Parts: sequence; C-alpha cells; structure tokens
Amino acid sequence: MILFAPGPSQTGLLRVSSAGGIPTVATTLDKTAGEDVHRWPHFLPNGRHFFYTAVTGPCCPASTPSVIRIAALDRPGADLTLFQAESAVSYASDHLIFAHDGTLMARPFDLETRQLLGEAFPLAERVTTEGSRYVGASVSENGTLVYGQAGADVTRQLTWFDRTGRKLGTLSDVAPYSGLALSPDERRVAVTLETGVPNNVDIWLIDILRNIRSRLTVHPGREMSPVWSPDGARIAFQSSHRNSRSPCVRR
Repeated sequence: MILFAPGPSQTGLLRVSSAGGIPTVATTLDKTAGEDVHRWPHFLPNGRHFFYTAVTGPCCPASTPSVIRIAALDRPGADLTLFQAESAVSYASDHLIFAHDGTLMARPFDLETRQLLGEAFPLAERVTTEGSRYVGASVSENGTLVYGQAGADVTRQLTWFDRTGRKLGTLSDVAPYSGLALSPDERRVAVTLETGVPNNVDIWLIDILRNIRSRLTVHPGREMSPVWSPDGARIAFQSSHRNSRSPCVRR
C-alpha cells in the first residue's frame, strides 16, 4: 500500500495499492480546526499504522504548529493525536524523530500501545527544515540516521559572464537571492529576495543600466520564481497568498 499527498494544500492523504488502481481517501481534513493539508506519512513496522503531519494554515510556514497523528489503514477516521510539532515525524528503534527550533529530537515511543514515553532529547543541532514542515532527516529501521545540516543564510553576488565563461562584471549588492530572470530586452532582472524582520520573500526588480534595485511585490506572503512575458510587460510568479486573484503583476 502506498500513502501520498496528492497536492500542496486542501487535501488529506490518499492510498493506492502498489499494484496500481484508483486512489481512495486515507485521511480527511478537520476543517473546523483550520487544517490545510495532511503530509509526510510514515508507516510503522506493522504496515498497518502510520504517522502523518496535519498542517494548520497556509504554507509557508504555516501559521500554527502542526499536529502529529497516528492512523490505521483498516480504521479510517479513528486517528489519534499525539502532539504538536514543527516538522514531520518518523519512527525507528522505539523513538519518534522530529525537529524543534532547528534541533533534531528523539522521543521514546511504545510500538505496542502506540503511546509516547518520557521526554524528548536532542540528537543533532542545526538541521535543515522547510516551511512545509519537511525536515531534512531520514532514519533506517536499524536506527542509522542521516540528516542535512543547516548553515547561515547564503548571500550571493549576481555576476555577468560571457559565453566562454569569462567574468565580465557584477550586478547590484550581495544578497540572499534565490532565483532570477532576465527581461527579454535585457534591461532588467527580476529576482526572488528575502528581506526584513520578520523575513519576507518578494519579487524585486534590478535596473541594469542604473544598477538600482526596487521591490515589486509587497504582500506578506511568499512570492518567488519570476518569469517574464515575451513582451516584457508582465511577470508571472508563484505566490503563497491564498486570496490572490491573479498570478501576474503588470509593470
């Protein structure tokens, strides 16, 4: 049996046989609690019970901590809430593995009664996470753990190169850019940039001739991945703003 989340929001988990077939509902969102999506299923060794992460509020990150639940394939709707968490959870060697404040934690768990035992304790610091509640860690059945270690915010310098790879010059200030798109007339660059306190991700424009950077989007959601229209008059981008009426901004 395969469990999966069919979309990034507004859906519970689906199940389908590994031999193929039509997916059916495995979990149902609790709309009264404001749940947005169920993600990151993890089977227990018995192959019948599984954990999943119930995310409340739109990504990313969600407005409130997520809820970790345990469910059973043969008892839909009888899900048990275990605790709130900032990340997905996995199981190995009688422990649940999850992230809290950037630290990878382990908490004793009784496999037979499916109950928490004792307090959580740290395994590793500065573990990578994402706003979707993903945690960059994986643990095998024999207890071997691998994880990605987070570093400081990476700043980047936008740099011009010619077709042979020769460096021609730089553009704008050093900043934590995460995406860019050159306009069709090669006079502007649209970039994804995280700024402010608290941090906010927006689309910015850089005027190449004047070397001036200006903010294009101002919504508190996350705007990223800019793409220019062929005539350079519009920019399409990805947005986490749920009430957005259009993915395009005129310029």
